[in-house]
Amino acid sequence: MRKDCLGCALRVNVTGSPAGVKFKLSKAREVSEPRDLLPVIRSALAMHVAGHSGEVDSVWAMFSKGLPELRKKLKPIYGDALNVNAVFCHGHPRAHFRSKASGQTSCEAGDLLLVVHQRDGQRTLRRRSLLLQLKMVDKHSFSEVQNELYAKWPPFEFRYEGRTAAHKVLGKEHRGAQFAFIDKHSGDIVLDPRPRKPPMPAKDWDQLLASELLLMLTQPNAGGREFYAHPSIDTSGWSSVIWDLLQTTFSASTYRKESRVLNAGAVQLMFDTMSGPQLFAGVVWEPEVQELWAMGHGPDSPPERPPSDDVRLDEAVGAISTVIFEIDWALA
Repeated sequence: MRKDCLGCALRVNVTGSPAGVKFKLSKAREVSEPRDLLPVIRSALAMHVAGHSGEVDSVWAMFSKGLPELRKKLKPIYGDALNVNAVFCHGHPRAHFRSKASGQTSCEAGDLLLVVHQRDGQRTLRRRSLLLQLKMVDKHSFSEVQNELYAKWPPFEFRYEGRTAAHKVLGKEHRGAQFAFIDKHSGDIVLDPRPRKPPMPAKDWDQLLASELLLMLTQPNAGGREFYAHPSIDTSGWSSVIWDLLQTTFSASTYRKESRVLNAGAVQLMFDTMSGPQLFAGVVWEPEVQELWAMGHGPDSPPERPPSDDVRLDEAVGAISTVIFEIDWALA
């Protein structure tokens, strides 16, 4: 595909906006179709990720510089309809399960969680999620345990401080959990449900993380995997996993021990809204979210200091770096 046709393969159009709402675009920027947002999203993510040699540094660059850049570029387009809220955690949740090859084992469940919540006022239209296991494309080692988790989804559990959460996701590999390969030269991030190294520079633009995020932001039933308000109605088990990760990451009690949340080297809060997103409205642990929001920092003042292994969160904390994009079409 020619570079001047960036995004042409994406089958998206203005009729993809939810509930018949037209895809409103601000006069501040000329964008004729949602697919024209691809270069905007791609450049915001790639320009700050490029040049970093490790997964943690790449995620930190995305949070501390890439997200403010993306917010800045999307705000003139979406206006007040869009909020971007994020928590950076220097640590990972671990999935414990019995492997057919190696017996009882554990591995990182993921490095980054992306969530898109589209609503019309107080009414939720849909929720999409994307769990990513980040890898540098120039590294040659892959964990067979991680491969087994994403390929087969055996019964697993998260072991937190004082509690255990058991999960079973039906089916095998799916679009909601993918490997994300980072090219340190271009900053591009390419997705694949399997740990197959893509050619770089990327030739298939539909495989870019930017393309998947674009689908999640603009299409009613595409990009990532849907999850539901009540995990009990989701027979696949995926909603239960996502809400577990969200509750752990956005509950103030997760960080209260030793005031971990105040340590900007391990946890950084970047919130758009004055209170928690509508994604959490009505959940039993919403007060915990509100308490966490009260500790937050503004989006325009991310810390300059990169993460250090000396201030990693303990694995039993179980929080994961998360970005929540919330779109209220009533304000579009």
